[in-house]
Amino acid sequence: MNIFPRTYTGPLHSQNKGACDWGWQSLLAYGCHNVVVVVDGKTIQVLQTLDNHKTNVVKVKWAKENYHHTIQAPYTLRLASADYSGLIIIWDVANGCPRTSFSEGTKAVSDLEWLSTQDASHDLLLALHPPYALVLWNADTGTKLWKKTFTDTLQSFTFDPFETCNLTLLGQDSLIFISDFSLSKAPSSNGKKFYITTTSHTSGGSGPDRKQQSISGARTAFKKVRMIMGDSKPRRWGSLLSLDATTTNSQPEEQDTNLKECLQVCYLRSQRHHMALIYAREILILDLGIKQTITNIPMDRSGSPFMSIHPLKHRDILMCLHENGTISVRMLKKTGFTEVTEGMNLPEMEITYDLKCQSDPLRVTKHMKTYGLSVSPVSESEAALLMSDGRILFWSLITVDHSVRKGATSSLSQLSSAPLHSPGIGQNGNGGDFEFLPPLGANLEQNHKSLPAPRMSISDLIQSSYGSDSHIPGRSVSLKFVLTGFVNGVSLMPNVLKMCPPLTTKNFHIYQPLLALGFTSGLVQVFSLRCSTPYREYTIHTTCVRGIEWLSLNSFLSFSHPNPGSTGLVRNELLVLDLQTGHATPLRENKGDEPPIESIKVSHLKQYLIILFKEKPFEIWDLRTYTLLREMKKSFPPVSALEWSPSVKKKSVSTDLFGSTPHVESTGLQNMLPASESNSDTRVGLPVLIKEHFVFAEASGPLHHFIIENTNVKEGSRLPTNNGLSYIACIAWKGDVMAMADPDGILGIWDLKNKLSRNYPTGRSGVKKIRFAPGKGNMKILLFCNESVDVWDLQEKEMISSLKNSKEEDKRIVDIDWCSSNTPLVLTADGCLRVYDLSLKTCTSPYEALEIEEPVFSPYLLAPKTSLAMKHTLQHQPWNEKYQLKMDTDFECLKEEETSSVNKQLELIPAKIRNYLPYCPYGTGQRCLITGRLFGDEAESVFWTVALHYLKLERMRQISSVEEDREWGSEQMKRFLTQEGCLDRCFDVLVDSSFFKKHQLDRLNFHDSKRGSYEQTISCAEHSVLLGQNERAVQLFLETESDNDNYHLDLLRACLVTTVQDTSASQSTIKLVATSLIANGKLTEGVQLLSLINKGLDACRYLQTYSKWYEAAWLAKATLPASECAEVLRRWVDHLCSPPINQKSSAILVLLSLGHFQRVLEMLLSLHYYDRAALFAEACLEFGVLPQTDEIKSLLEKVFLEYANYLLTLENHKAYSYYCQRAAEKSDKIIRDLEWVTEG
Repeated sequence: MNIFPRTYTGPLHSQNKGACDWGWQSLLAYGCHNVVVVVDGKTIQVLQTLDNHKTNVVKVKWAKENYHHTIQAPYTLRLASADYSGLIIIWDVANGCPRTSFSEGTKAVSDLEWLSTQDASHDLLLALHPPYALVLWNADTGTKLWKKTFTDTLQSFTFDPFETCNLTLLGQDSLIFISDFSLSKAPSSNGKKFYITTTSHTSGGSGPDRKQQSISGARTAFKKVRMIMGDSKPRRWGSLLSLDATTTNSQPEEQDTNLKECLQVCYLRSQRHHMALIYAREILILDLGIKQTITNIPMDRSGSPFMSIHPLKHRDILMCLHENGTISVRMLKKTGFTEVTEGMNLPEMEITYDLKCQSDPLRVTKHMKTYGLSVSPVSESEAALLMSDGRILFWSLITVDHSVRKGATSSLSQLSSAPLHSPGIGQNGNGGDFEFLPPLGANLEQNHKSLPAPRMSISDLIQSSYGSDSHIPGRSVSLKFVLTGFVNGVSLMPNVLKMCPPLTTKNFHIYQPLLALGFTSGLVQVFSLRCSTPYREYTIHTTCVRGIEWLSLNSFLSFSHPNPGSTGLVRNELLVLDLQTGHATPLRENKGDEPPIESIKVSHLKQYLIILFKEKPFEIWDLRTYTLLREMKKSFPPVSALEWSPSVKKKSVSTDLFGSTPHVESTGLQNMLPASESNSDTRVGLPVLIKEHFVFAEASGPLHHFIIENTNVKEGSRLPTNNGLSYIACIAWKGDVMAMADPDGILGIWDLKNKLSRNYPTGRSGVKKIRFAPGKGNMKILLFCNESVDVWDLQEKEMISSLKNSKEEDKRIVDIDWCSSNTPLVLTADGCLRVYDLSLKTCTSPYEALEIEEPVFSPYLLAPKTSLAMKHTLQHQPWNEKYQLKMDTDFECLKEEETSSVNKQLELIPAKIRNYLPYCPYGTGQRCLITGRLFGDEAESVFWTVALHYLKLERMRQISSVEEDREWGSEQMKRFLTQEGCLDRCFDVLVDSSFFKKHQLDRLNFHDSKRGSYEQTISCAEHSVLLGQNERAVQLFLETESDNDNYHLDLLRACLVTTVQDTSASQSTIKLVATSLIANGKLTEGVQLLSLINKGLDACRYLQTYSKWYEAAWLAKATLPASECAEVLRRWVDHLCSPPINQKSSAILVLLSLGHFQRVLEMLLSLHYYDRAALFAEACLEFGVLPQTDEIKSLLEKVFLEYANYLLTLENHKAYSYYCQRAAEKSDKIIRDLEWVTEG
């Protein structure tokens, strides 16, 4: 049985706070002191520990998985970690070794983020090095690409998830916005600096006041927070805000919101232009379009303060972490968002985040605080809570049927008054995938039609919000947190460790490598070194555990006592614990105050126990009956070290262990033995004990040998003081070799068989312990000194390796032992238990070498070809007669053991998914989406989510046109979106045009209702012109005050909007003016004029000409008809595919939203994404959305032929032959080549 190097972690350091990350790989990584721990989020067990940092870990980040995986770019586990000294290490997690490391300065890294802005770049890492340096690294080589130095001290940064060129940095008292972030060069400027200021004056609708809100029962006045741009700090001046450039050091006279107290800044991932500022007592949600708060989430006075939030991507939900360990779920709620017609007054619009559920609070103490929260990016319904004592609690969101309590009033919690809706069929029998859009033809078996779709993400649990005026299908549900598991480690303040008896030929079949740890709290933890968590925990002592000795593989002795007081006396506790029953048997009860026990020594045959006291002679106990055999007289000399002999035979043992040598003197302690108990054994009916012997050293120097048989104790021989050791501090004995050491670092080795002795100066001081390694003939020892732990080979008479002891009190070495013949065990005060290799250099091993208690589903831990073979088996296997979740010998590149490992992985897939995969109602596309989520492949998940939606939409268009004999219209689209669901808002311009336009109008009306300044009013007016809301734009232009410098201009603009005529002459004039304005740098004004005369397509073209690509897409999606919108988006696709941009994956998503499936196939081919192209072609054929033309036929032949060649690299000849036959015109030649390859 091999035990490989690894680390067992315990409590966290305060610098580890926030150092946790849950990646797409379904693995959680967190920092514990200077160790990085990797935990599987499904089986809840530690998979790997990475120990190469010299200081505490402060940041960890998993690499992104949003790229196409191939043999050249396989599924790999890459992790970045940064420590307090500024060192960044990129880890190969599966092999447990660093790939590269680099640093910039010696201060703790403030923030880390992997970049994935281009298809070809997967190794770029952005790091914030204090106090103000932003560095872009090539994480694969450790090369610094560029460095940007700012003038302000920076704390963290966050990327805009919708615009990769937008970066926001959090300073000490300001926010810095960077809008030109790129990979090729550092930002050209220091960005735009914004300050946060607060005023109690607000406007709601057209009035100056705003009613108070009641949130969680506490009535709090809403405060409007604005972002003011400038290089100087703002100050308060009544109801309006401005900047005073002459007082750069002035502070606001009264400022309720201070960025110095800001805990976190992050963008919302569910919708564009929204940012959250997190404070201890409230969360502010800012709309960057109007640069002010649109809502706040206050904390009740009795509530626990916020620590951080995690905004979800696929639902408008915030997961909030509180100081008491509670996780609360708050979901966006809109009120008053009704359709506004011309001439209608704006309703009172409000945005709030309602509390939907929260986890149970924890008992937070001095030694157990909340240190971090991380949420699974795959499901977004699983969260990991990191505690300071080293525990990790895994929570999962589930749905339960919503029920309103009888007698419920408005004062009750929102949990019972605001139900959510799950996807699927509602109570009225309408809705759901199988009712509106029928399954594909190949999956119509009635016995599998009712299989529920597996719930793999938050979008499978609850429907997205459609607005108050729409019917939401599905069952009324409520959210609930359930605790799915927790990881526990080494407890707080360990004091002693002891490994169980070693593996032998006699106990091989029952052996389990157990390790006992004693703590200052009285706790004893038993670890099985086969797994990473405690095997048992026993709170059996009331004071600090001082020592542990194993009696067998299932029981041990432990003793404890408090620190001695002025009298030097304590109450000792000595217990025998049975691991199988958990029963603890006390020894030496009712002894009262006495000198503290220093150590306990169990004989080799586990018959006797010697208890050594500090200032009291030792006692000898019978371990069979737990009775006292002998208590030495008070005149017995003090003992400095004692050890039992391991060389015990059932035959008689010579009384003169050291032989007749000149050094041996006559016995001198026999008369000090208790005479009353030295004659005979009065224990009737018990078998006679076997003779054993031990040696001990007096504090004055001599070494004595004693023999014990039954109750008789007699002295064998005594070694004089002239042995070369000043004072024997510790003794170890194995076979015929005895090792001793004194406090001066002299190591004495006695060969009892050859009667030789020799001393070796170690150069160490304060030797505390010597331990022989287990194993016959293994003469290695561990030497524990004040300054180091050394490994010596006594056969070679030399030191093999050394581990220096830390000078820091919290990292000093506490105890040592051997866990196997070549793996030393070191316990440190920080609670980390390290199993080292013999060189004492590493305590990390490859994943394959570690024994994991429960098998783990993770393609990232497989070889590249193995993981890809499993992926393609799950996605689509038309070369087999029947879809089956078992791999035979299709992939000949895999060895028998690799095929077996794939089948084991397939068996680990949850039963609901395994049962659903063969009968997916939407065929290959849906199966690929499920596979992408199983694999934690972000690129696959995003692609197939968008593709499946628009494949359904196109199929529904075809069905509607045939059945209803009319063109697809808005009513059919509305019905489709209601039943099937639209794309989530996080997909932005990729969503359906009707939904996108409605959202933009709602947002405009909301901005209109919250405007409080002239700039915001004009912004609303200009957007109203762009969106065709001319009447409202006129009203807003007319609100300009007469003392405003733009009063005259705005009135003219109002007249222009009102009097614009749909005549060719007026349109020509306005178009000419717009063109002139654009040519002279007035792009915004020119675009507004073109939109005013319904020349939106021309406006979009101008925007694209001036590199305003997103603005053009936004305007096209919100205002243009489908054909013109498609033209604008096609030009955007060409831009995204250009070499400087190189975002072809994003371009493919845009083409999917346009329904240009042929172009998608062509682009996938050009990118060499042959597997995705073939599977998308299969999905298109299943949905029947490709026209039957020669061009399409030729394209499909190319796709299938390339996929066949790709499968040939995986040596799947059966699949290769199948897809060659699909490429009909070239099949004969290909099959002949295949036969030649097979024969060869």
